[in-house]
Amino acid sequence: MATSGMSSDSLSHGVNDPALLAGILDYILSDESLLIEFAEFAGVDPEMPALARSVLPGFVHL
Repeated sequence: MATSGMSSDSLSHGVNDPALLAGILDYILSDESLLIEFAEFAGVDPEMPALARSVLPGFVHL
């Protein structure tokens, strides 16, 4: 959170903001080792964050 400049309060208030969620997923998806660590922690397949990102605002399929 220090990198983002967000406080825990602002994050908890933005949890329902699709744009904020998209930004968080963009960050996670930008680093493969972070993605793997996140997927293991969350107990999800590493492909799930990308699938979730595809339905949020600002998604661009390359």
